[in-house]
Amino acid sequence: MTQTETPSRGSVTSEGLATRAPELVTKIEQYQGLRALRLGGNTVGVEAAKAIAKALCSKDQLQRCYWSDMFTGRLRSEIPTALALRLLRNVQVINFGDCLVRSEGAIALAAVLREGLPILRELNLSFGEITGGAALVVAQAAMDKPHMEKVNLNGTITGNGTPPLVTI
Repeated sequence: MTQTETPSRGSVTSEGLATRAPELVTKIEQYQGLRALRLGGNTVGVEAAKAIAKALCSKDQLQRCYWSDMFTGRLRSEIPTALALRLLRNVQVINFGDCLVRSEGAIALAAVLREGLPILRELNLSFGEITGGAALVVAQAAMDKPHMEKVNLNGTITGNGTPPLVTI
């Protein structure tokens, strides 16, 4: 596990999360001023996801969640981590690219968008195997965000020949 801190932004990154989740949770809990969390390339189990979500709830300075290529194939049971985002007031960037979020996860994230994340600027759900209908639910929720600059749904749409959506 690597921890990097700079004067302008603190962050915690993780490698091999599946076996080291308790260590990561401890680092998240102890890290003061956490502004970025990079968990990309990892798959976590349900209990680890719940523990990470609980640790994130107290991180009111968290601004960037880089969680690409994570949760592959199991997001339904790992949605608690994503749902913890609604409690965070300062998150500006969420990257769930290549996470295979699927439609159920996308709809859950749309609910999070409607209920929280007041200053979110960027959302990446690219290559998430989301149906056109679920992508529209996300897009509609994102439209209500006054600071939203970019929603990436590229490579996402599945089923019935639905044309691909582009970054808006």
